[in-house]
Amino acid sequence: PFSKVLFYNIKADTEHLYANFEYANQDLFINKGFGGNEFRIITIANALALNVPHDLIKAFQYHDHLCPGVTAGYLIVKYVQAHYPLNNIYDKYFVLSMPPWCKDDAIMTLLNATPGKSGYGVYYLNDTETAQLKSEAANLAVIIFRHNSVTNDWEGQVIGFDWGTSKQENNWGENTSWNWWESRLKMDIWFLDYLDKPEQFVKVIKQINSFANFENISQPSDLVHPGINPLQIFDLIQ
Repeated sequence: PFSKVLFYNIKADTEHLYANFEYANQDLFINKGFGGNEFRIITIANALALNVPHDLIKAFQYHDHLCPGVTAGYLIVKYVQAHYPLNNIYDKYFVLSMPPWCKDDAIMTLLNATPGKSGYGVYYLNDTETAQLKSEAANLAVIIFRHNSVTNDWEGQVIGFDWGTSKQENNWGENTSWNWWESRLKMDIWFLDYLDKPEQFVKVIKQINSFANFENISQPSDLVHPGINPLQIFDLIQ
């Protein structure tokens, strides 16, 4: 049984939720107005009200809420589908996430590349590796490998995601106790105008034409074996 009922207009505009973030933060997040589900409800409700595409809904359903990280994954998928498509019904992707974050739930869902299908791996960068990334790899997000079912060859693209403009436009990092959800919600809405423009954020860092020149690496899953460092193999760190 419910012991509390809260009526609150959570529309993401200056007349409602944006009118006073401090009050909204107190009423909703500090007081847990929606029982701890505040960010889930606010982001999903606003996205649905704005008629976002069905495949984006599919992605944030799996992730449990909409956040800029999920949208980044969606944009990466749109870039891959437009510029790096599969050419045969039996072709497939293998995704190596470096490093993993919210984007991966969107990529797994929309590219149908999952660990259960032997199509997904992750590599967690430590602080030293992050500091050693080459300048061109500073925005490293993922490596998308594509398998040609006819020739049995693999090729790949090292992909980065540029957050610069989106953070500048959406109050990212302001020193308030509510900035963590304010900036993410604003960025959620802001990104909706760019869902068909992934090229503004997604960049190819490096092309991998084959595994022929890499010792003991014949397929992408070899890259997640113990002791293997794909950052070194693909010359992404100094």
